[in-house]
Formats: sequence, C-alpha cells, structure tokens
Amino acid sequence: MGEKKKKEETKEKKEEKIEIKKEEKAAEKAPGKNVIVYSAEWCPYCHKAIDFFAEKKINIEVRDVSRNPNYAKEVVEKSGQTGIPIITIGNDVIIGFNLPAIKKALGIE
Repeated sequence: MGEKKKKEETKEKKEEKIEIKKEEKAAEKAPGKNVIVYSAEWCPYCHKAIDFFAEKKINIEVRDVSRNPNYAKEVVEKSGQTGIPIITIGNDVIIGFNLPAIKKALGIE
C-alpha cells in the first residue's frame, strides 16, 4: 500500500471519529431538551429535518399540522408563521430546515 493511500485512510478514519463524537455529543445534549418538529406528510423539508434527527439518534416528537388543527395553532403561536417545518429545541424556535441553527441549538456546531 502506498504512503499516500495510508495517509488518506488515516485522515478518513480521523474524520469519521470526529463525526461520531459530534453525533454522541448531540445525543448527550438533546435528552435535556425537548425536540418537537411541526410537519406534514407532504412537506419534503419536514422529512429532511426528521431524517436528520433520526440519523443523529435524537428522539423527537413529530406533530402533524395537517392532521391536528391544534398543532397548526401552536405553530403560529410559537413562530408567528404558518409555514413548516417549525422545530423547537428546548426554548429555541427554528423556522424551516435551518441546519446551522439546529446544530447550534443542539450544541454541535
């Protein structure tokens, strides 16, 4: 095996370890914070948000605004918006699938 290939593999392993640590950190942070995703089945960005939390192994509550009008009211009360997804992480309200804001709220910037 060439020297260059060994260095690349070592770099990849380090990056993988860093990503695992970030995911562990997210999983540690999130249990103290209630995570709610206001969504609808037809919303592609809602699915992206839900998939992100699943990938990070963060438990969430999904509230479908198209099936429960009370959830739609909550969205407007919390965000002043009718669009989705609206994500609450603890006291933070995130409008849309804003990955930098989600990571910041989780403490995994």
